[in-house]
Amino acid sequence: MKNSLQEQLVRAGLASQEKVRNQRSGSRPESRRRPRRDRAPRRAKGASAQTPLEARIPLPDLIHHYALPRWGADTAYHFTEGQRIRHVWVTRQQQRQLADGYAGLVTADDGLRVVPRAVAEQVRQRRPAALLVLHPLKERDDAPARRS
Repeated sequence: MKNSLQEQLVRAGLASQEKVRNQRSGSRPESRRRPRRDRAPRRAKGASAQTPLEARIPLPDLIHHYALPRWGADTAYHFTEGQRIRHVWVTRQQQRQLADGYAGLVTADDGLRVVPRAVAEQVRQRRPAALLVLHPLKERDDAPARRS
């Protein structure tokens, strides 16, 4: 008792026998076939056009989002800007990170910000004048030094 939907549509007069035969054979009429797109050029274009998310974020937003918090900043970090010696208040950990090159100091709209090295590199690429301090990366010793 085979009473498929196609047969019911033919009996109701909503479809023709020709359409049912074409559908069963699995072939579509030429006018309904979709052209197969060549996806290789799009993939190559997409791969070269892709950039890291940080490269597309506006610089002020990037700085404010990744800025390290300075709550409890009790240490003055001194640096030179042109001919002037300036200071900014940071925590002891941030002072170590700045000195070792793991963090950088950049200017933002509302002042100075301590940011991780990756963000400081982005600032250097996009607006070099905004980067104030980024020391060369210094390898840290895992074991603390022993005092004798």
